[in-house]
Parts: sequence; C-alpha cells; structure tokens
Amino acid sequence: MVRARKPTQFLHEAEPNTVFRLPVVAYDLQGASEASGLSRTTLQTAIQRGDLVARYYNTKPLILADELYSFVAHLPTESSRHRPTSIYAREYD
Repeated sequence: MVRARKPTQFLHEAEPNTVFRLPVVAYDLQGASEASGLSRTTLQTAIQRGDLVARYYNTKPLILADELYSFVAHLPTESSRHRPTSIYAREYD
C-alpha cells in the first residue's frame, strides 16, 4: 500500500527561502489597476460600457485575470492622438 504524502512533507524538498506563489485568478479594481497600469476610473468606465467583463461577489467587482489580459491585449497599438477620431476625419486631411 502506497501512503500519500502530507502537503507539508513537500516543503523540505524546496530550496530554503523559496516563495511559492499561487496563480492569480481574479483581481479587484485596485489589483487590476496595478496589474494593467490603467486607472481604476478607466477600468470602471470599461466595465460600464461593456468593454471589460467583471464578475461580482456581492457588490465587489472581480475581473478574471484572463479577461483583463484580453482587454489590454485588444487595446489599440497606437495612441489616439495619432489616429483619426472617426472615419470622416480622413476626408478632411
């Protein structure tokens, strides 16, 4: 019969002072702001517009890590100062 090891028995196999970090599943607004570099207000606006999907625990919005990554990955690749604001702006250049 094979005995399963207790989780604490694995710790001695790691190097001393090793820090184990669990993968981030979801961020609150402050964490999403820090992770993405966008302000809380920008993230709240994106949620209200439907551009960013949040899950809610009671009234606390949680943004899945994959959703935040996808939102940031689909942002424009150039500054809005260098892009026309509408398709009609090109006609007047």
